[in-house]
Amino acid sequence: MENKINTNYTPDNNTYRLDLMHRKLFKSLRDMRKENNQIEFKNWLYTDLDNIIIEDALNILSDKITVNLKLNGFYINEKSFRDEMATLIYNNSA
Repeated sequence: MENKINTNYTPDNNTYRLDLMHRKLFKSLRDMRKENNQIEFKNWLYTDLDNIIIEDALNILSDKITVNLKLNGFYINEKSFRDEMATLIYNNSA
């Protein structure tokens, strides 16, 4: 009798389904990558640049932009705007 490995391959639609062990492995790797990215972002956010922390600089910039937008009659969700701005700057600063 020949030993066969179960690959979960289905020839009818040419797809491959991962077994439970691999699904858990890839989920764990995804979670670890997400957690690592969050740690790196927080480390960047609290970096000191010439006596000012990046977080403080971003808050000042965000506040000035928000005030100008409100003076011109625009509504903006401040927290969402601040988060998106910080993410954009972080992703483009590397």
